[in-house]
Amino acid sequence: QLQAVATNRNQTADLTQDSILVSNLESSINNYEKELKAEVPSRLAEVENVLQRFELRGQEFFDNTFRLGNIRTLTNSEKVKAKFEHEVVADVPQEIDDKVRNLIDWLVDKDLHIWYQVAGALDRRQAASQREMPTGANPHNSKRAELIASVGQTIKAIVAAYDRQKEADELGVLVTEAVSQTALFEVSALGIGALVATILTTRALDVTGIVAAGALSILGFFVIPYKKSRAKENFKKKMEELRQSLMQTLRSAFNKEFELAIMRLRDNISPYTQYVHSEQQRLAANQAILDLLEAKIQDLKQEVPKVL
Repeated sequence: QLQAVATNRNQTADLTQDSILVSNLESSINNYEKELKAEVPSRLAEVENVLQRFELRGQEFFDNTFRLGNIRTLTNSEKVKAKFEHEVVADVPQEIDDKVRNLIDWLVDKDLHIWYQVAGALDRRQAASQREMPTGANPHNSKRAELIASVGQTIKAIVAAYDRQKEADELGVLVTEAVSQTALFEVSALGIGALVATILTTRALDVTGIVAAGALSILGFFVIPYKKSRAKENFKKKMEELRQSLMQTLRSAFNKEFELAIMRLRDNISPYTQYVHSEQQRLAANQAILDLLEAKIQDLKQEVPKVL
């Protein structure tokens, strides 16, 4: 029994540094996941802010354009559209694309950073284990050494092959495809910003240029305020539809991507972490049995004098 106690104690001591590393790795990944969940919404809010400013300019446009003095302009839908694109759309497509691209670059950089962290931690543990656990010392030590080396090499290979630009470009394509396939958009090779601007321009102006010049000149006093009110209500409704659809699609796309990134990381270190956890459970179970045997021995020691 003394031999078993000593063996279990030694194996527990040997496992200590691996237990610490596994705990640190899992904490790092959990913190990484929390950071992403906390930061992605605020970064997506930057895209929503662009849409809000766009809507404000649109409402101002309708107030300034739908006036009796603009009858000639209002009868020319192409002129209204050009004016809308210049004053309201402006650089919205580029702004949205820049915000989305910044979010993609940030996510890719965060992903690469955590991989570097994990690779460095495993590399340091491998170097330490080679000093602490000579090959063949016991099967458990040898198994851990092999797993540290194997998982460490896998992580380092992934980091070495990590092409930041390629990852960012591929994520950009996935996000754009997700947006272009929603109900409000048609599949297109345009960027997200261009898709948004195109559909908003089309939807926002579908109430202009309808009334003929003659009717406007006769009924302008009544028709123009009605058209303005209708245009503003329509624009607000379409903006709300588009904002909800776009933001929900972007949230889903980025959440799905970072969940896959975390899963990929956990999967690659799982052979090592699972083995360490199983060793912890095995040694804890052994210790429980040894404690039970020790208690029984103590009971027997107290019973022996009574029998004699």
